Amino acid sequence: MEKMILLSATVVLIQLSDAYLRWLAFSKELSHEKNIKLLKKFVCWSAISFEIYFGVLASNGIGAAEYKAFLMLGWIPYLAIFIHETGGGFLRHIFIFNMSALWSFLQHNWSSFIVISFFLDGRTDAEIILTHAVIYVALFIVMLPIEKYFFTRMLLPQAFFDIRPQSFYIAFLPPVILMAHLIRLADNVLVHSWEERLSRMYLPFVFLFFYKYVLEAARRFYRQRRIEKLERRLGEKLAELKEYHNFMQELQKSVSVMRHDLRHSYRLIYTLLESGDVAKAREYLITQELSLESAVVRPFAESEIVSNALSIYLQRAEDAGIKVFQRIDIPDEFKTDENDFALLLANIFGNAIRDIGRQAEGSRKLSIIIRQEDDVFILEMTAHCDIDIHFDKDGLPQSFDSTSSLGMNSLKNFIKKYNAHVDFSQSDGQLKFSMYWSD
Repeated sequence: MEKMILLSATVVLIQLSDAYLRWLAFSKELSHEKNIKLLKKFVCWSAISFEIYFGVLASNGIGAAEYKAFLMLGWIPYLAIFIHETGGGFLRHIFIFNMSALWSFLQHNWSSFIVISFFLDGRTDAEIILTHAVIYVALFIVMLPIEKYFFTRMLLPQAFFDIRPQSFYIAFLPPVILMAHLIRLADNVLVHSWEERLSRMYLPFVFLFFYKYVLEAARRFYRQRRIEKLERRLGEKLAELKEYHNFMQELQKSVSVMRHDLRHSYRLIYTLLESGDVAKAREYLITQELSLESAVVRPFAESEIVSNALSIYLQRAEDAGIKVFQRIDIPDEFKTDENDFALLLANIFGNAIRDIGRQAEGSRKLSIIIRQEDDVFILEMTAHCDIDIHFDKDGLPQSFDSTSSLGMNSLKNFIKKYNAHVDFSQSDGQLKFSMYWSD
């Protein structure tokens, strides 16, 4: 009876040790609450499994078949509990479980060597089985530092297991390696031949080789991901630089026009003054002063580049026959980077003007509101648009040409950098865009 109780308890400890290895792999991702729930369920099932094991042993006695059945099937409820409580991707769980099973098989094999070498003679089958189980637990405790080293570094992020079919092969390769040995163990034989035991000696090398292979594959995967991400960022920055270059060219053209107009005005005033026609010179100056309100560059903000961007594209909208309704109130203490904001305005305005220009002449209307409430900056645009706009999964208009694509990339970069909130909607022939972020 005592041996049955001790063996039942020891088998429970063996299966808890296997569950502990899986927990080590996932421990960095689990919250305190999940750990408490796991512990409670493991303790609860351990008590139930102890009763089951003791009942089987009390009924059938201690034998090789019962012991092997406990070891080969007892892990299933623990794995089911662990997957249910932790989540985190099926293939990740399968990979960690299979690696823990491979490690457990190594410890089972080492325990068998110790028993056969030192505790075989003069003992009954029940005593041999109990000794094997106790040595298994002892080995687990002795090798705990090594187990922590391996299993705390073993789990890879879900992104690695999203690569198919490579991740599928990696997850299921350990049981393929073990299958031949497990089939040989699933019998009523308590002590196998030395030839069979020696054939398992290569398994530690398999474990280490596979462990190193997975880590190297992960390093290569993330190195490639970093390269791809860097290339994508460089591409986006290059697109932004091209847009900024185009914007600066537009600005230079506007400045050239202003210089030309100023030179012409100076010459005309000089000529009038030279001829003594002061009245006409005064009248011309008054006319020029009134026209300053419609000049190319208007003082919308303290930032010169933001004012230039707004002026250029508002003028371009008017030239395209678009009736613009504007309410622009940019505070002097505006803190958002002026280059980012100017580039955003250039892209948003550029796309809007191009799309509105495709509408009938009588319906070319654009409303723009730029304002700040407390520390929240708000940008709103409304335009007549009778063309159905398709939106992507992020709620942004899909880009069907390279120019729109660049504008959307600029918008996405701004959203990411400033954690901005954006909403596009279309109803009753009106396309509405609103965007706000903390300034």
